[in-house]
Amino acid sequence: MKRTPIKPISKKRRARLAAYLEVRREVLTRDRWRCLVCSKPAVDTHHILYRSQGGPDEAWNLISLCRTCHDLAHAQGPSIWRETLYKKVEAQQRWLDASASS
Repeated sequence: MKRTPIKPISKKRRARLAAYLEVRREVLTRDRWRCLVCSKPAVDTHHILYRSQGGPDEAWNLISLCRTCHDLAHAQGPSIWRETLYKKVEAQQRWLDASASS
């Protein structure tokens, strides 16, 4: 069987991946490693505004989701989920800000 050679990762892509993984860890920590939809353990971070649509790898555009909710977010499409997810991220950030100032 012939194997396809693996392409090396460019320095630019490696740097972007490292930056994304740092923000991903920040978001999972912010959301206490819980899905903000159903409260199950989170395993994914979801881009609310998809990268393919110009969405950035920034904390305000990412939400922690369990596998089931992540699959539903993609299956049902962004028009149903986007506003709800942004509100959940905003509420989580307000809660964190309030608890930090206490």
